[in-house]
Amino acid sequence: MENDKGIYCFDMVCNKRRAILCGIPVIEVGGCCYMVNKKDLKYYLLLTSSSFLNILRFSPRIHILPSVIIYPSNVCNYDCVMCTNARNKNKNHKIMDWDLMEKNINECSNFIIKPRIHFSGLGEPLIYSKIKDAMQLCRKNKLRWSMTTNGYFLENYANDLILNNCSAINVSIHGCRSEHDKITGIKGNFDKVINGIKILDETKKRFKKTTPLISINCVFNNDNILNLKKILNIFMKLPINGITFQHMIFNENEKDVDFLIKDKDKIKSLVKFVEFIETNKFPIKVNLFPKIKRKDIIRYYTTKNKFKQSCIFPWLSVRIHPNGEVKSCFQTLGNTKYNSLKSIINSCEALRIRNLLRRGKFRISSCFRCCHKQYY
Repeated sequence: MENDKGIYCFDMVCNKRRAILCGIPVIEVGGCCYMVNKKDLKYYLLLTSSSFLNILRFSPRIHILPSVIIYPSNVCNYDCVMCTNARNKNKNHKIMDWDLMEKNINECSNFIIKPRIHFSGLGEPLIYSKIKDAMQLCRKNKLRWSMTTNGYFLENYANDLILNNCSAINVSIHGCRSEHDKITGIKGNFDKVINGIKILDETKKRFKKTTPLISINCVFNNDNILNLKKILNIFMKLPINGITFQHMIFNENEKDVDFLIKDKDKIKSLVKFVEFIETNKFPIKVNLFPKIKRKDIIRYYTTKNKFKQSCIFPWLSVRIHPNGEVKSCFQTLGNTKYNSLKSIINSCEALRIRNLLRRGKFRISSCFRCCHKQYY
């Protein structure tokens, strides 16, 4: 039986083998088999801030790993005001050796249910000198893969993204032309990114492909907050498949930084925009992430209220850093230089962290306003 989240639930004994043979992700909980429709895998990860997938907390072990996020480097060409790895702030460049990248991708292909690989940053993944080789290896191993990019180099990689079967591209755009260029510190950057999106769409049509699906991610910040409807209208005119507006991620120690929204009139404007999104229909999917209730948005940005302390993200994904460290919630579980990914995801440290989460005793400052936290 399928519900509206794209998750299938049925008797495990009859259908588990069939699901695995079809390559569909399966989660086993309490004698039932939960299958995740691959087409909905991106949306599945967006569900981390809800309580829907609390079934995963039944055990501290990971039985199926839906996603592996790989950070090829921490190098970026942007100077975003809110980023610690901005070009002029980051003097300690870390780049993943190709041998390690190859090992990580090959290991993902050895899982019975292969996880989706997502290339992202710490830095800009399309800066990585071996990114084409990484794309080709994913295609060769028949892995589903996607990418989050700032979009600056999209026009250079359109062919490679399509011919190597990239399933989805998330492009970060911070506002209208003036806001985006100001935040990133690169004049003319907005136009270059928009042109890259159009070239990618034209290349898809030329090759008669429907993927990668293209979505835009826009983080609410102090510079764009009063122009959100204008920004939405600009995005709606682009050849894209979806838009996500995201609340800013910050911890308790970052509440006084300039890019955060602190003015209550601006926050009230944000609340009105969220209401506009939630009460209207659009020709493409528009997400709000994480799902913060309108009545709680002021509290989210201006108080130290911790909301609910719960999380399921460590059951859904791990992050592999340029030096091979495998992390979950900023905690190091192991290193793929020395151990297999399969052994790391259920290592003693991984089980310890997930058990603490199950008991509600895991506390670090980064949980304060994490986008994957369960707020309710």
